[in-house]
Amino acid sequence: MVDRRVAIDSNLRALKKRRDYGRKATCMIDPQSLLPRDKHDLDSIALIVEAGYPAVAPILDQLLEWTADGRWLVPSLISLSLWGHR
Repeated sequence: MVDRRVAIDSNLRALKKRRDYGRKATCMIDPQSLLPRDKHDLDSIALIVEAGYPAVAPILDQLLEWTADGRWLVPSLISLSLWGHR
Protein backbone atom coordinates (compact mmCIF):
# COMPACT_ATOMS: atom_id res chain seq x y z
CA MET A 1 0.00 0.00 0.00
CA VAL A 2 2.80 2.40 0.87
CA ASP A 3 4.66 1.79 -2.43
CA ARG A 4 1.46 2.39 -4.41
CA ARG A 5 0.78 5.64 -2.55
CA VAL A 6 4.36 6.90 -2.93
CA ALA A 7 4.38 6.27 -6.68
CA ILE A 8 1.02 7.91 -7.21
CA ASP A 9 1.84 10.84 -4.91
CA SER A 10 5.04 11.61 -6.81
CA ASN A 11 3.15 11.51 -10.11
CA LEU A 12 0.43 13.78 -8.74
CA ARG A 13 3.02 16.27 -7.43
CA ALA A 14 4.66 16.39 -10.85
CA LEU A 15 1.27 16.82 -12.51
CA LYS A 16 0.28 19.62 -10.13
CA LYS A 17 3.62 21.37 -10.64
CA ARG A 18 3.12 21.36 -14.39
CA ARG A 19 -0.44 22.67 -14.00
CA ASP A 20 0.83 25.47 -11.77
CA TYR A 21 3.10 26.67 -14.55
CA GLY A 22 0.28 26.57 -17.08
CA ARG A 23 1.89 23.93 -19.26
CA LYS A 24 0.22 20.82 -20.54
CA ALA A 25 0.79 17.97 -18.12
CA THR A 26 2.94 15.23 -19.53
CA CYS A 27 3.09 13.11 -16.38
CA MET A 28 1.05 9.95 -16.71
CA ILE A 29 -0.86 8.39 -13.85
CA ASP A 30 -2.03 4.82 -14.24
CA PRO A 31 -5.77 5.30 -13.72
CA GLN A 32 -6.23 1.65 -12.73
CA SER A 33 -3.96 2.23 -9.72
CA LEU A 34 -6.44 4.83 -8.45
CA LEU A 35 -9.37 2.40 -8.20
CA PRO A 36 -10.26 1.24 -4.70
CA ARG A 37 -9.05 -2.26 -3.92
CA ASP A 38 -11.98 -2.98 -1.61
CA LYS A 39 -14.84 -1.24 0.16
CA HIS A 40 -12.53 -0.17 2.99
CA ASP A 41 -9.80 1.44 0.83
CA LEU A 42 -10.22 5.04 1.97
CA ASP A 43 -6.74 6.06 0.73
CA SER A 44 -7.89 5.65 -2.85
CA ILE A 45 -10.56 8.34 -2.40
CA ALA A 46 -7.98 11.01 -1.59
CA LEU A 47 -5.95 9.94 -4.60
CA ILE A 48 -8.99 10.05 -6.91
CA VAL A 49 -9.96 13.51 -5.70
CA GLU A 50 -6.40 14.82 -5.96
CA ALA A 51 -5.92 13.38 -9.44
CA GLY A 52 -9.18 14.91 -10.61
CA TYR A 53 -10.50 15.04 -14.12
CA PRO A 54 -9.17 14.27 -16.79
CA ALA A 55 -6.83 11.85 -14.97
CA VAL A 56 -9.79 9.74 -13.82
CA ALA A 57 -11.64 9.86 -17.16
CA PRO A 58 -10.49 6.36 -18.23
CA ILE A 59 -11.93 4.82 -15.04
CA LEU A 60 -15.20 6.76 -14.74
CA ASP A 61 -17.28 3.70 -15.64
CA GLN A 62 -15.65 1.65 -12.89
CA LEU A 63 -16.04 4.51 -10.40
CA LEU A 64 -19.73 4.75 -11.23
CA GLU A 65 -20.05 1.00 -10.62
CA TRP A 66 -18.57 1.57 -7.16
CA THR A 67 -21.31 4.10 -6.36
CA ALA A 68 -24.07 1.50 -6.88
CA ASP A 69 -23.78 0.31 -3.27
CA GLY A 70 -24.01 3.37 -1.02
CA ARG A 71 -24.01 1.35 2.20
CA TRP A 72 -20.24 1.54 2.47
CA LEU A 73 -18.09 4.62 2.98
CA VAL A 74 -15.89 4.20 -0.12
CA PRO A 75 -18.79 4.19 -2.62
CA SER A 76 -20.41 7.12 -0.84
CA LEU A 77 -17.19 9.13 -0.95
CA ILE A 78 -16.63 8.29 -4.61
CA SER A 79 -20.13 9.50 -5.36
CA LEU A 80 -19.50 12.75 -3.52
CA SER A 81 -16.15 13.32 -5.20
CA LEU A 82 -17.57 12.65 -8.69
CA TRP A 83 -20.30 15.21 -8.18
CA GLY A 84 -17.95 17.81 -6.66
CA HIS A 85 -19.38 17.93 -3.15
CA ARG A 86 -16.94 18.31 -0.28
